[in-house]
Amino acid sequence: MFQAVGKNNQHLLSTSNVPSRFEIAIYTALHCYAMFQQGSDAFVFGRIPYKKEDQLNENEQVEEKGVSLFTALKQIKDNDDKIKTALDRRVTALLATTNAASAINSINHLVNILKGKNLVKKVDFAQLAADLYSFQYSSQQARAVALKWGRDYYWNVYQLETTDKD
Repeated sequence: MFQAVGKNNQHLLSTSNVPSRFEIAIYTALHCYAMFQQGSDAFVFGRIPYKKEDQLNENEQVEEKGVSLFTALKQIKDNDDKIKTALDRRVTALLATTNAASAINSINHLVNILKGKNLVKKVDFAQLAADLYSFQYSSQQARAVALKWGRDYYWNVYQLETTDKD
């Protein structure tokens, strides 16, 4: 997402004083990253792994893995019963909106909560930018992104292990 602005993609940038959807998404993700990084010596950005380690090419290296923002929120919800109800209310309100400005405001608050708990080490803010970019196109796109976020937050995202008893 961050590498998308090249010679052929200048249309993503605004030519007026009104920011484009792309600029809003990038600015919001960078702002969230900056809030989360502030005061931390460790690098807090990590990509969500899309390839299994055994599928990597020989010149690709495995970085320290990150999680989506909503998977990170799920981790603090699962580890802190005191905040569970309040966090559920905030996330539910965010998932119910199709208004980008409201969603961005809610995400900023959620990142502050996440930072305060200090449980999650790496978050994929580039994925957040891509999600926010899609969220702004239509109510239907916003619902699809909210569904993705809801799955990350409410659904058990850990791999299910099957055991053979043969």
